[in-house]
This record gives sequence, structure tokens and C-alpha cells, in this order.
Amino acid sequence: MGMIRNVHFKSSAARNSPAVAVLARAPAVSRVHRFRVQPGNAQAAARLHAVKKVPSTEAAELLASGQHYLDVRTPEEYADGHAVGAVNVPLLIKDPQGQMVPNPDFLQQVQQAFPDKAAEMVVGCRSGGRAARAAGLLEQDLQYTGVTQDTGGWLDWVEAQLPITK
Repeated sequence: MGMIRNVHFKSSAARNSPAVAVLARAPAVSRVHRFRVQPGNAQAAARLHAVKKVPSTEAAELLASGQHYLDVRTPEEYADGHAVGAVNVPLLIKDPQGQMVPNPDFLQQVQQAFPDKAAEMVVGCRSGGRAARAAGLLEQDLQYTGVTQDTGGWLDWVEAQLPITK
């Protein structure tokens, strides 16, 4: 069984929830992302870990085989370069003060861009964090079934010299 380290809980109910047991059994990951565990949310935690994860080189192969690529970076990041054929729907946007805030229209925009919930798609960002959150939202909130996360994101995509465009 894996260990959960550096996790802070707001209540003992959250600490002792079934979701924590699911997370404890999950394989170790190289990067730690914030994950808010709510009491009674074990199924959501299990689905988050059910998202297929691949490195950027494998994501490029999936894209070449006909899968869609959802780039969840900001429009500015996307404009600087992106995977060939990628569709940009930012998970976060800048507010008037320049702070990054959740895109309130994210789920609706994804549904407009990808109306088929069974469509095979790779979700990527700069380095993997936003893609992990977005992939979880697509599976949990929209019930998309063909979601794969590009764990390396744009940084690994460029390093591997995979096809890009501006």
C-alpha cells in the first residue's frame, strides 16, 4: 500500500474517508498536485486515478492515429506554439488583475468542441498539472470515456521535438 505524505485535511472525516484509502492504494506519481478530498467522494477519487496517463511521445502517436488533442493552456501559451491539430480550451484564464482563475465556461466549451463523449482525446498543458485536473473534470463532470492525459505536456513535447505549429 502506498503512503500519503504532506496532505492536510480540514476534518477527521476527510482524513478517514474512503477516498483517502483509494489514494493510498494508487501508484506513486512523480509530481504532486493539489487534490481536495471531500467526505463521501471515493468514487470521484477512483475515477481521477482511472484516467489513462501517457508521456508526450505516446501522446503524439495517439494524435497521429486520429485522436483529438485538447490543449488546456492559456490562449497566450497556445499562441506561442502547440501540437499540430490541437484545440485550445483554457482551464484557467486571467482575471482583470492578471491572476489565473478557473475558466467558468471550461466544461461548456469542451462540450461544444467535442460533443461526442466517447471521442478519444489526449489532454495536455504546459507540464501536466492542469491536464490532470482537466482530464478528471471531463471524466467526472461530463462523463467522457476516452480521455488520456499527456503527463509531460508542452515542455516534454518540445524537448522530444514532436510536431508543433503556431
